[in-house]
Amino acid sequence: MGNLTAWLATSLGIATLICPDVAMAGPLPVVGLGAVFISGAPAALTGFMAAFVPMLGKSIFSMVAQRALSQNLGGQKKEYAGSAVNMLQSAQAAPVVYGTVRMGGVVFYQETTGPVSVPQERRPEVYLHRLIGMAGHEINGFTQFYVDGTEVTVASDGSITSPPKYTGKTLRIRTHNGADDQAADSALQLESEGFWTYQHRAYGVAYIYVRAYFDPEKYTQGPPVITAVMQGKKVYDPRDGSTAFSSNAALCLRDYLLTSRIATEEELDETSFAAAANVCDEDVTLAAGGTEKRYSCDGFFPTDQKPMDTINEIVKCMAGSLWYSQGKWVCKAGAYTEPVLTLNEDDARGPLSVVTRASRRDLFNRITGIFRGAETNWQDDNYPPVLSDTFLADDGGQISSAEVNLPFTASPSRAQRIAKILLYRQREQLLITANFGLRAAQLTPGDVIQLTNERFGFSNKTFEVIEWGFALSNDGELIVPLTLQEISAGVYDWDADETAFESNNTFLSSPDTVPTVGISLSEEQRVANEQIVNVLIATITASEDENTNIDRVEVQYRDDATTQYKAMGTGELVLSGTIATGRFEALNIDLGSYDVRARAINAIGVKGEWITQTRLIQGDNSPPDDVAGFAASNSDGTVHIGWVAVADPKLSHYVVRHSVLESGANFSDATTAAEKISRPGTSISLPARGGTYTIKAFSKLGTASIDYASFVLPSADLQTYSNNSSQTEHASFPGTKTGCSVDGDYLVITDPSSAPSSATYQFSAYIDTGSARRVHSYVYTRTIRSTPAGASLWDGISGNWDTWSGNWDTWTTGQQVADTDVKAYISTTNDDPAGTPTWSDWREFQAGDFYGRAFRFQVQLLSTDDGISPAIDQLVANVGYD
Repeated sequence: MGNLTAWLATSLGIATLICPDVAMAGPLPVVGLGAVFISGAPAALTGFMAAFVPMLGKSIFSMVAQRALSQNLGGQKKEYAGSAVNMLQSAQAAPVVYGTVRMGGVVFYQETTGPVSVPQERRPEVYLHRLIGMAGHEINGFTQFYVDGTEVTVASDGSITSPPKYTGKTLRIRTHNGADDQAADSALQLESEGFWTYQHRAYGVAYIYVRAYFDPEKYTQGPPVITAVMQGKKVYDPRDGSTAFSSNAALCLRDYLLTSRIATEEELDETSFAAAANVCDEDVTLAAGGTEKRYSCDGFFPTDQKPMDTINEIVKCMAGSLWYSQGKWVCKAGAYTEPVLTLNEDDARGPLSVVTRASRRDLFNRITGIFRGAETNWQDDNYPPVLSDTFLADDGGQISSAEVNLPFTASPSRAQRIAKILLYRQREQLLITANFGLRAAQLTPGDVIQLTNERFGFSNKTFEVIEWGFALSNDGELIVPLTLQEISAGVYDWDADETAFESNNTFLSSPDTVPTVGISLSEEQRVANEQIVNVLIATITASEDENTNIDRVEVQYRDDATTQYKAMGTGELVLSGTIATGRFEALNIDLGSYDVRARAINAIGVKGEWITQTRLIQGDNSPPDDVAGFAASNSDGTVHIGWVAVADPKLSHYVVRHSVLESGANFSDATTAAEKISRPGTSISLPARGGTYTIKAFSKLGTASIDYASFVLPSADLQTYSNNSSQTEHASFPGTKTGCSVDGDYLVITDPSSAPSSATYQFSAYIDTGSARRVHSYVYTRTIRSTPAGASLWDGISGNWDTWSGNWDTWTTGQQVADTDVKAYISTTNDDPAGTPTWSDWREFQAGDFYGRAFRFQVQLLSTDDGISPAIDQLVANVGYD
């Protein structure tokens, strides 16, 4: 939005009241997996509970009711409107946050600073200041921030460090965790135009202070939308007496019962909550590797949401149950517990009423639903559906789905685990109602018992107590009516033994049988924008039979130096003959070792096991084609060189070298004439020097062509001068040596052991022509590539020979490499050199025309290979003029 007035139209003097509203409402029938029981309630109840227990021992919820409701398991949770945006509301119920969530919040105060009436071209800095309420209680802290959906990194002072779009004055984010004694934001106090003072503390409200600089090019849609990942409420743990942040579902449920005033501390069965918390904290092994806590609570809700809906969501996310019994709220998480009592015919006080099978319309064979967590960028998304092929066959092949939405569940694996428990549980169809003697009075809803009854063929068969109460028989005897639901330990197993459920009237075929795939890895090099890019290729394969159970495959890769995988692609396999294949690519990757993993996904979204392969990406180190058509012409002291372009896509550049030898010269023993002629260049002009010119092509990875091309420019073809003066330095090399020394007949780098190495030699005398004039000058340097201790010995060849190009028989002191060089420099003066002359700076040259009276010379010896040096055996400077 380019107009400042429009951008700030709703930004002036707005304050929003965040209301920490605690709503008390109706009874607690539960829709979903979780169960809430009220049983054995005393005559005197406090709060809203008293109105909903009209008679002793009467439960308002049972697993029978759960069956009747199982076709509508999505729930009616009220969605908090500020989950993904920054709301502007005059009054809004404060959200309660448990666990880790990402949300947007409510803008409860905003102000602009800087004059809006000044024309934009002359306007000083204008800022929008916003306070965004995130929770109506103290939280543990903020961990991530997003601006218009892009994650930003926030420093401790609130400044943005990345991405660059939001750095500097563009944006600032400061946070307050909502402590009861928190101070007003000091930065806003300083910048506010008198509206926000030290008295505006917003205590008890966790909020974000955002200052945005008006920049219509960065904020094209108006003020930025800020969302944050936050760790919510600190909760009390009865196991150790600590109060700290936790996403443990049982502890969050305990906290909600107290803070909503549904229960007092005296009404909580702390033993049951501690046991449920232990179940939630159990580590569960994941199919893809690693572990996660069995259950967690990661969600938020407004305080004006019905307590029934809130409790449903929290209970559901731990596959558990909650009931009120004998003056206590009792909690149980979704895990099998050992039987606490065994009942038999002697305990029965009358006949057993047995329901063996529920109505077909009350059963389902497939569960779908949504969850929300980091893997979905904290947006609602469908977790992979759970489908039983066995139940589907039992139901005549007709899919019957139930929707189980789990907005407080933050991982798809945990959501599937909860859904699978429900799928098993609703097929445990055996329901018994009967009266028992007073031995059953020690039971409570949620207890697991064993029942033996010879007539029904029960021998220590396990049941869960659904309803419990007291009554009088016709004879006036005190009896305990029980409703019992069939239960098995395997219901709560993530990898349940399906065969065991055959004998338990509950047979489930595994919906997560997905075939594994094959992976083969290769690499390619391609040219993009004149650059070689490396491509990692993964070919995924499966047999024809396996492919019938594969809907698509997912492929990821990572550098073995990192732990984070990146997406390589998701797609279908194409059948050709008896093999189905798919090709996936990662473009423009660096050299190194890479792990690639792939897995199949079936038609209902169940993912198979990762299969991993490793590949070392080395790049195409093969040499480019040799240079052809290398030729030259000489004119007026300049040699014009040309060649035929090398068509190889690996080509990067050419290197031209020069040797003073007119026969027997090679690429290695020459010196550099043109260091780099980039493609597509095919010519160059250089100062003419007699001798041999050589050329090689180099790839983008630095690999040279196998052979060099050459031509000879005879010295006789060069211009001659009537007056010639020269300064010869060999063989004693009496000049000034810096880093070099004489080794036999050669001038070499003294210590070339650690590349790169260099040395300088300055000639012992200058050349004086007697008066200032224009001259032509060059330095005659004859050199070979050598080791200092053996100028031309076979043993002096360094490096790994297996990596060298060229033929073995043509190696002569490494003639195919160019790791040594000699550069010539000249300095001139117009003064008498015998007096106190003023010399010019040193200038690098090959051959050329200069003006002056006297001329001095030096050479620089260079090496880029350990233990190798150029070895100079002839060194002469020449000056000619007419």
